[in-house]
This record gives sequence, structure tokens and C-alpha cells, in this order.
Amino acid sequence: MDLIQAKSLNWSISGQNILSNINFSIKENEFIGLVGPNGSGKTSLLNCLYGKNIPLSGNISYKNQPLNNLSRRDIAKQMAVMSQEPLPELSIQFDLTVFEIIAMGLIPHKKLLSFGDNSDHKIIHQAARQVDLVDKLNLNFHVLSGGEKQRALIARAIVQKPQLLLLDEPTNHLDIYHQIDILNIARSMDITVIACLHDLNLAATYCDKVFLLNNGSIVAYGEPQEVFTEENLYQVFHVKANIDQQPFSDKLRISFALEYSNKTVSND
Repeated sequence: MDLIQAKSLNWSISGQNILSNINFSIKENEFIGLVGPNGSGKTSLLNCLYGKNIPLSGNISYKNQPLNNLSRRDIAKQMAVMSQEPLPELSIQFDLTVFEIIAMGLIPHKKLLSFGDNSDHKIIHQAARQVDLVDKLNLNFHVLSGGEKQRALIARAIVQKPQLLLLDEPTNHLDIYHQIDILNIARSMDITVIACLHDLNLAATYCDKVFLLNNGSIVAYGEPQEVFTEENLYQVFHVKANIDQQPFSDKLRISFALEYSNKTVSND
């Protein structure tokens, strides 16, 4: 069953076209990677998928229902989002603990002022245990390391019990151990995941399918071995690549030449 679809999707800002004629369908329990250069439209597309960006034309459907027919609460019950942009509730003046951050995942499923029973505490502790943060629950969120903050936000998504998890550069600024840790946790949730990723080797390892974007359009879509070809990568990134097999698995390994094209590449 298709979980989410986009048809003839276009989105612009200040008269500048950012996404052009985007078409795709994503099935349940797929792990999808959005990859492409800076400014290619990855984050803009992700933001359209949960209603933050309103398309100029075209449509997005979720479980065969137009996304714009769903309330914000309904969307929050179905989708969890880890954005690059700091959320207002994570601002330092709120002085929230890790426990309170994780508990926010329960909000879409609760009536006003109905928090705090033993079952809620059990759910929060189980999620914290899953991401190895039980000993940090009483700490202020802002004293955590970058990797611990990402794990706390994953725990919040776990208690939210979404069917779709949207991740915008979840491995950004993390060391390699925590990059692998975050993606392993996301993969283990056994739900549909759509993640913007800069590291093509991580995308090749974790993603069932990949969208390769450039200049607001989908250049290629399919399994990593279909998308990550030397021709596609040179066309989009203007860098020569060699594709072979990772030494520890049957996944692709992508190596880049140090030389690059003189063609100007757009920036964010």
C-alpha cells in the first residue's frame, strides 16, 4: 500500500521556483533517502510532506487522502519530524529535562492536562531505554551532547508512535559512531522513514530507495545501485566517482576523486 504520494508538486518562495513537477509514491515501511547538492530542494520537499510548506500546485496524499484535509493534530498522530531548525520548545529559556522532551511525543494522543500517569512514565522510560538515555532523563536537555540530543528527539518520535518519520539531516554534526547509532535506531522502528542525507555512503547503506534531487527536480529514483551511478553523480555533483562494494557488507561504496569540475554549484 502506498503511504504517501506526490503528484505534479510545485513549490516556490518569493517568486522563485524551488520544487518543480515532483512525482513519487512511497510504500509502508520503506526507508527513503533524499540526496542532492546544497540547494537542491531536499528540505523544501520534506517540509511539504508534513504541511509546513504549502504547494503552489499539485497535491500530496497520505493514505489516499489529501494531506490538506488532515488537521495538524491528525498529522502529528501519523508523522514525527526531526528538523534541522531548532523548535521553539527546545529554546533554552524553557529549561526542559530530557524526560519532558521525550514526553512531548505523547501530546498528539492525549487530552489537555491528561499527562502523568504510570502508563505514560512507562512508555517514556521504555523509549529512553531504547536510545540508551535512561540515566539522562532528569538532566536539562541543553547539557546533552549533540548525539544525545538527537537520540532524545528519536525517543520523542518513538513515544509519538508515528507511521511516518521525517528526518532532516539527522547525522549532521555527529561523529561516525552516533551517525550509525541514529540511523540504526530509525531503521529499527519498523515504520516508513524519509531522511535528507548528505553522506551518500550512509544513504547507500540504510536506504531501500533514494531520490536524487538537483535544482528542485528528481533526477533519479530507485534502489541505491540504480541511482548511485558514476554518470548520475557526475551530472549532479560535478565530481568523478568510483562505485564498488563495501568491505563489510554487500552495500555500495562510493569514492570521490579529489579533482572537480569548474562548473559553479549552487549553495543553500
